[in-house]
Amino acid sequence: FKGAINVCLHYMRGSTYSALKSALAPDIPNNEGLFRPITMVAPEGSIANCRPPVPVKGRSVVAVHAPDVVFGALAPVIADQVMAGSGTFWGIWASGRRPDGNPFAAVMLANGGMGGTCRKDGLSTTAYPWNIVVTPTEIFENQTPILVSRKELIDDSGGDGTFRGGLGQRIVFTPQAEIPVAISLRPVNLIIPPPGLEGGQDGSVGRVLVNGKPLSSMVFTLNKGDELVCELPGGGGFGALEQRAAARRRRDREDGYTSK
Repeated sequence: FKGAINVCLHYMRGSTYSALKSALAPDIPNNEGLFRPITMVAPEGSIANCRPPVPVKGRSVVAVHAPDVVFGALAPVIADQVMAGSGTFWGIWASGRRPDGNPFAAVMLANGGMGGTCRKDGLSTTAYPWNIVVTPTEIFENQTPILVSRKELIDDSGGDGTFRGGLGQRIVFTPQAEIPVAISLRPVNLIIPPPGLEGGQDGSVGRVLVNGKPLSSMVFTLNKGDELVCELPGGGGFGALEQRAAARRRRDREDGYTSK
């Protein structure tokens, strides 16, 4: 692939193994024998088994979907041991120069909503499958001439179901200095939403807007007064909506998780 989202086989293997272990043997410590029975096949030269010299810096945007594939395949036989799709982390990079001329570079790793399971709702704005923690707003603002003017949960972004998916979030960035800021984004689920399972609804797709307009490129420049809006996807729901307990549905509406 022309971009940097190619994945080495060992990285894809690790992403696949972790999903299998989570579903089949979560309590057994990692060891070589645990994975020996598993065979993974990916055509050499494909995006899942790339060869040098193709770029791989953005490999996570592909490999992070391995759990959705694994859990979707296992759901018909062990639905009680898998989870719906998650709106996983986005990378948001900002660089440029401060008003005093000194350079800056900062990154915010923000999370969408986790998928629901047969036992509980997905967590909102929580990373899966990797343990990414979002950069605190105060630190990001201190490191850059950018104001994070809004950071909020997105209502109705989690897929409905017996157990709903966690909510995604909306983050709004506004440069404060006269010098332009270079932005590079690594979003996921802009077209295909995190999938629901066992009759649960899909989560929301992500969106990237600058001054209210969708972007076609994820590398761009912001000027003072521009507004960058990142809407991270919500997780998929698990199970049929009509089986959700009335008390849970009432609590959803009271807490603003849904308007339905």
